[in-house]
Amino acid sequence: MKIRRVFLIVSLLCFVTGCVKESVTNRAASVDEEFASCYEDWQREREQNKHMSYHDNFTDMPAFCSLVALGTPALPLIRQKVEEEPNDLFLTYAIIEIKGWNPQCFESSTYEQVKDKVLRKLDSQ
Repeated sequence: MKIRRVFLIVSLLCFVTGCVKESVTNRAASVDEEFASCYEDWQREREQNKHMSYHDNFTDMPAFCSLVALGTPALPLIRQKVEEEPNDLFLTYAIIEIKGWNPQCFESSTYEQVKDKVLRKLDSQ
Protein backbone atom coordinates (compact mmCIF):
# COMPACT_ATOMS: atom_id res chain seq x y z
CA MET A 1 0.00 0.00 0.00
CA LYS A 2 2.82 2.43 0.89
CA ILE A 3 4.67 1.64 -2.32
CA ARG A 4 1.56 2.32 -4.38
CA ARG A 5 1.02 5.66 -2.58
CA VAL A 6 4.68 6.68 -3.09
CA PHE A 7 4.46 5.65 -6.74
CA LEU A 8 1.32 7.75 -7.21
CA ILE A 9 2.88 10.77 -5.51
CA VAL A 10 6.08 10.47 -7.54
CA SER A 11 4.08 10.03 -10.74
CA LEU A 12 1.97 13.07 -9.94
CA LEU A 13 5.07 15.16 -9.18
CA CYS A 14 6.71 14.10 -12.43
CA PHE A 15 3.55 14.95 -14.34
CA VAL A 16 3.20 18.37 -12.69
CA THR A 17 6.90 19.16 -13.10
CA GLY A 18 6.76 18.14 -16.75
CA CYS A 19 3.73 20.33 -17.34
CA VAL A 20 5.34 23.33 -15.67
CA LYS A 21 8.54 22.85 -17.65
CA GLU A 22 6.59 22.50 -20.89
CA SER A 23 4.53 25.59 -20.05
CA VAL A 24 7.66 27.69 -19.39
CA THR A 25 9.24 26.41 -22.61
CA ASN A 26 6.08 27.18 -24.59
CA ARG A 27 5.89 30.65 -23.06
CA ALA A 28 9.52 31.37 -24.02
CA ALA A 29 8.86 30.18 -27.57
CA SER A 30 5.74 32.31 -27.63
CA VAL A 31 7.68 35.45 -26.58
CA ASP A 32 10.30 34.70 -29.26
CA GLU A 33 7.59 34.38 -31.91
CA GLU A 34 5.68 37.44 -30.73
CA PHE A 35 8.86 39.48 -30.62
CA ALA A 36 9.83 38.45 -34.14
CA SER A 37 6.36 39.29 -35.43
CA CYS A 38 6.17 42.66 -33.65
CA TYR A 39 9.69 43.56 -34.74
CA GLU A 40 8.90 42.77 -38.38
CA ASP A 41 5.72 44.83 -38.17
CA TRP A 42 7.66 47.71 -36.66
CA GLN A 43 10.27 47.49 -39.42
CA ARG A 44 7.48 47.70 -42.01
CA GLU A 45 5.89 50.68 -40.26
CA ARG A 46 9.26 52.42 -40.12
CA GLU A 47 9.91 51.75 -43.79
CA GLN A 48 6.52 53.19 -44.72
CA ASN A 49 7.29 56.28 -42.65
CA LYS A 50 11.01 56.66 -43.32
CA HIS A 51 10.54 60.36 -44.05
CA MET A 52 10.04 60.91 -40.29
CA SER A 53 13.10 61.73 -38.27
CA TYR A 54 12.13 62.39 -34.64
CA HIS A 55 12.35 59.33 -32.39
CA ASP A 56 8.84 59.80 -30.96
CA ASN A 57 7.47 59.11 -34.42
CA PHE A 58 9.04 55.65 -34.33
CA THR A 59 8.33 54.87 -30.68
CA ASP A 60 4.64 55.84 -30.98
CA MET A 61 3.99 53.31 -33.74
CA PRO A 62 1.55 50.51 -32.83
CA ALA A 63 4.09 47.74 -33.47
CA PHE A 64 6.63 49.44 -31.18
CA CYS A 65 3.97 49.61 -28.46
CA SER A 66 3.39 45.89 -29.02
CA LEU A 67 7.12 45.25 -28.50
CA VAL A 68 7.01 47.15 -25.22
CA ALA A 69 3.87 45.28 -24.17
CA LEU A 70 5.84 42.02 -24.30
CA GLY A 71 7.54 43.29 -21.15
CA THR A 72 10.47 41.90 -19.21
CA PRO A 73 10.52 38.48 -20.94
CA ALA A 74 11.40 40.28 -24.19
CA LEU A 75 14.37 42.21 -22.76
CA PRO A 76 17.02 39.65 -23.77
CA LEU A 77 15.63 39.60 -27.32
CA ILE A 78 15.51 43.38 -27.52
CA ARG A 79 19.03 43.66 -26.17
CA GLN A 80 20.29 41.12 -28.69
CA LYS A 81 18.63 43.01 -31.53
CA VAL A 82 20.11 46.33 -30.31
CA GLU A 83 23.58 44.77 -30.29
CA GLU A 84 23.16 43.03 -33.67
CA GLU A 85 21.64 45.96 -35.52
CA PRO A 86 23.81 49.06 -35.02
CA ASN A 87 21.33 51.24 -36.92
CA ASP A 88 18.36 50.17 -34.81
CA LEU A 89 19.01 52.60 -32.00
CA PHE A 90 15.35 53.48 -31.43
CA LEU A 91 14.86 50.02 -29.98
CA THR A 92 16.77 51.10 -26.86
CA TYR A 93 13.71 53.16 -26.00
CA ALA A 94 11.76 49.91 -25.63
CA ILE A 95 14.19 48.89 -22.89
CA ILE A 96 13.73 52.25 -21.16
CA GLU A 97 9.94 51.91 -21.26
CA ILE A 98 9.86 48.28 -20.13
CA LYS A 99 12.17 48.99 -17.21
CA GLY A 100 10.19 52.11 -16.27
CA TRP A 101 13.29 54.29 -16.35
CA ASN A 102 13.20 58.04 -16.80
CA PRO A 103 14.22 58.72 -20.43
CA GLN A 104 15.76 62.05 -19.41
CA CYS A 105 18.45 60.14 -17.52
CA PHE A 106 19.74 58.88 -20.87
CA GLU A 107 19.71 62.13 -22.83
CA SER A 108 22.80 62.45 -24.97
CA SER A 109 23.93 64.15 -28.14
CA THR A 110 23.70 60.94 -30.20
CA TYR A 111 21.50 57.86 -30.22
CA GLU A 112 24.65 55.75 -29.99
CA GLN A 113 25.42 57.35 -26.62
CA VAL A 114 21.85 56.72 -25.47
CA LYS A 115 22.24 53.07 -26.45
CA ASP A 116 25.52 52.76 -24.54
CA LYS A 117 24.04 54.31 -21.40
CA VAL A 118 20.96 52.08 -21.54
CA LEU A 119 22.98 48.90 -22.03
CA ARG A 120 25.37 49.84 -19.20
CA LYS A 121 22.44 50.40 -16.84
CA LEU A 122 20.83 47.15 -17.95
CA ASP A 123 24.10 45.34 -17.23
CA SER A 124 24.36 46.89 -13.78
CA GLN A 125 21.04 45.41 -12.67
